[in-house]
Amino acid sequence: MAGRRPEGVAAPAGHAADRGSGDGNRPTVDLGSDVEDMGSYTRQRGWVETEPDVRASFWLLTPKVKGPHPLAITPHGHEHGNTYVGIWHNARMREQVEGEDQDVAVQAVERGFVTIAPATDPFS
Repeated sequence: MAGRRPEGVAAPAGHAADRGSGDGNRPTVDLGSDVEDMGSYTRQRGWVETEPDVRASFWLLTPKVKGPHPLAITPHGHEHGNTYVGIWHNARMREQVEGEDQDVAVQAVERGFVTIAPATDPFS
């Protein structure tokens, strides 16, 4: 699925995503084959190669309702963004994440946004 954009999300004509970086490198996006049904939206892992051999991971959350949808980007400063997209290890962690509104990507997609939660560490 390299280079595929999610349905309903396209770069404007002439946008940098269509031109490449100018040094011959054209960023690529790979979406994982597993699409998780989360009820009102889907969750999917992805990777973007911004430079040769430099890949950054992200989560893509997509509303199930027909679009068009605005885009929300929810970068975080820690871990791989799992809490942002509603992944927790136990009930106590879930209670804390939801109680402190840490699941910002989930909140955005539930409000109708296509949401990308990128890892801020490109080596994650």
